[in-house]
Formats: sequence, C-alpha cells, structure tokens
Amino acid sequence: MNSNLKKVVLFRRAIKADADERCAKIKNDIDNYVESELKKARQLARLNVRPVKSIEFDRLNEEINTELSENETKEVEKLVAQRNEMTNQIFASAEEKIRAFTEGDDYLSFILSSIANIKSAIGDDAVILLKPDDQKLEAKITALGNRVKYDDTILIGGCKGESLATGMAADDTLDSRLEAERKNFYEYSKLYLSL
Repeated sequence: MNSNLKKVVLFRRAIKADADERCAKIKNDIDNYVESELKKARQLARLNVRPVKSIEFDRLNEEINTELSENETKEVEKLVAQRNEMTNQIFASAEEKIRAFTEGDDYLSFILSSIANIKSAIGDDAVILLKPDDQKLEAKITALGNRVKYDDTILIGGCKGESLATGMAADDTLDSRLEAERKNFYEYSKLYLSL
C-alpha cells in the first residue's frame, strides 16, 4: 500500500474513531434523557389520575395519552435538534482537521496520488480541477502532462478530473469525501431516535 493511501486510510480511521466515540456518548445521553423524561411524564400522569367512574376514567386516560404523546413529540424534536447540532460539531471538527491536512507537507502527495487514480479511471488526458488556493501545485501537475483549471465549488481541497476525449469526469475532492461520510454518518454511528 503506498504511503499516501496509508495516510489517507489512517486519517479516515482517526476521524471515524472520533465520530464513533462522540456518537456513542450522544446516543447514551439521548437514551438517558428520553427515559428520564418519559418516567417523569408517566409519574406526573399517574398522580393526576384519581378514582372516577368508568366514562370519566376513559376520558382522562385519553387526555393523558394525548398529553404524553405531545410531550414525547416535543422531546423527540428537542433531541433531533441536539443530535443535529452535535453532528454539525463533529463534522466541523473533521473539516477543520482536513483543512489543516491541506496545508501540510503530505497534501501534495495526496493530490498526486489522486491524479493518478483519476487518470487511470478516465484517461491520461484528464484536465485537473483544483480549488483556487491550490495554484501553488499547478507546476507539479502540468509537469505530469495535464492541464489545470480552477473550480470555485471545491472549498476544502482535493481535485476533480474531466476528460474531453471520453466525456468522463471523476470527483476525488475532500469536499465530496466528507459529504459522503456525512450521508453515511447516522448509519454507521447507529445514532437513531426511537421510542
């Protein structure tokens, strides 16, 4: 395994481990909070029920169930907001670490490896698209025989490739990698809300 790929794998593992640890804590906090609030709501509901005729009991039971349902809905909404905030914090932290990586010495090796992968996928004539801040890499890339363009939609780093001959394109940006991780986050973190 080439050292750049190893570094990327280790980097992704570190981000995933950090996210998994945070997710486990978030899930535990959410479960404890939901259980505590449900217990309080049920205790309060039981205190409000007094012996009454069957019709009155049914009416009160319906009111209690409605109130419990409304309270559970409100609590779930709060938990969803909390979960989203925590998810955003995790990914903001990951993005910060990735941006720091793009400023380091290993970034050029990562880009060159990415270009090799793009060229093998869509052709050696690929035009390489970089974020505007990566102009310092242009000479190294043109030395490989590829034209370089700049793409304002690449915000974090990495590169894309386009082949005019084959009409194919490839996206190996750090932006798209992070977005893919965000889409899979709830699945691999098992941070689901259920009552």
